[in-house]
Amino acid sequence: MAMAGGSVVLGGYGWRVFTDRGFVVIPIADGNCAG
Repeated sequence: MAMAGGSVVLGGYGWRVFTDRGFVVIPIADGNCAG
């Protein structure tokens, strides 16, 4: 789960995606790493 020009970090709130358009957080189920 990678985005061009950005980076993806798995945090407590979910996938923290930093893109050129801004900051996006994608919530995930607890204990799952589906992406």
